[in-house]
Amino acid sequence: MTEMWLQEDRSWELNIQGYTSYRKDRQVGRAGEAALLVRNEIQSLARGDIESGDVESVWKELRNCVDKNTLMGVIYRPPNSSLDIGCKLNQELKLACSKSNAVVVMGDFNMQVDWENQVGTGPQEREFVECLRDGFLEQLVMEPTREKAILDLVLSNEPDMIRELEVKEPLGGSDHNMISFNLQFEKENVKSEVAVMQLNKGDYEGMRGELAKVDWKGILAGMTVEQQWQEFLGIIRKTQDHFIPKRKKDSKGSRRQPWLTREVRDRIKLKEKMYNTAKSSRKPEDWETFIGQQKEIKRAIRAEKMKYEGKLARNIKKDSKSFFRYVKGKRVAKSNVGPLKADTGEIIMGNKEMAEELNRYFGSVFTKEDTNNLPDVLEDRGSKGVEELKEIFIRREIVLGRLMGLKDDKSPGPDGLHPRILKEVPLEILDALVIIF
Repeated sequence: MTEMWLQEDRSWELNIQGYTSYRKDRQVGRAGEAALLVRNEIQSLARGDIESGDVESVWKELRNCVDKNTLMGVIYRPPNSSLDIGCKLNQELKLACSKSNAVVVMGDFNMQVDWENQVGTGPQEREFVECLRDGFLEQLVMEPTREKAILDLVLSNEPDMIRELEVKEPLGGSDHNMISFNLQFEKENVKSEVAVMQLNKGDYEGMRGELAKVDWKGILAGMTVEQQWQEFLGIIRKTQDHFIPKRKKDSKGSRRQPWLTREVRDRIKLKEKMYNTAKSSRKPEDWETFIGQQKEIKRAIRAEKMKYEGKLARNIKKDSKSFFRYVKGKRVAKSNVGPLKADTGEIIMGNKEMAEELNRYFGSVFTKEDTNNLPDVLEDRGSKGVEELKEIFIRREIVLGRLMGLKDDKSPGPDGLHPRILKEVPLEILDALVIIF
């Protein structure tokens, strides 16, 4: 994305669930900027060695599963840029091509070039075309992206990576058309093995009936506390597995905005159809219809977003998780682990390898205690006037009160027992907990 016009206090709008955003903001003035959004499951490495600092560009290396990494760049070149900026932009392209044989560059270059004949209209354009030839970069956009000019480009030294490239309707109020394409990228396909309980679909009535049949006193008699607890856990887990369905957790998560309703999605599809109709007919009335639909969609999106956020605010006491999940997704700064750079200079990106490197580092800074000079432990507490706790009384009403006070929207602890389940069957497990504790 380029020329985003992001306001400083609303830069969180670029954060999209399921993606990590990388930005190059303009330090002075507005209307510039370049940004690249990468799916979270794709490993990416910053390539600051390519960015010159003066060019509005973002460069990332995308790691795939067959050791053929893709170097991806997003560039915004303002109109009437100086010769120095044009020269540094060309240097970035040459440097990128020298470091990878799989380069994809996209952005708003504002170059007046006859791409059919590969001829530039001015000195900067001619040097740019010559730079593309030197780097074996092919320009793939052959339709106008702003009025009658091709200003937004997709470049690659391996054009077979780019599939189904299409110039589409403008996004929002932009005067540039969107460019859509598929990038052939082989990433590691990691299937999720984590199964999560569907608590809202649980048969708690059946669960209560099953646990009511358990003779806790007879089962737990003669056991140690640890044995009693393990027996209790085993019975609860077996029962919940039977009465509460599970599903495989999707590691990707949902990328659709929560406020994007079916009605709005249908309007967006209709807008795309209107654009294609106006593009093919070239009739003024068709363009007017498309522009009117475009404005309607902007108003509809703004209204649905405000409606959703208002609902979150009203329900914050009942459903605080949804509120804070939404707010967290809007944070500008997101913490990602890795890639890491080892002492040898090697770049580490694998999850297991990064965990081992972090473990090695933190282990190296631990303080080694002197175990030969430990303080003495008081053995005879009574002689020192220290009171001892000899008896503990656990009453049923106290345990029941604790169970009913559990917050069922919290996550389970290390024992794997979800608060929602314990709160649904308090009377059926009360005797067991009183005996154990």
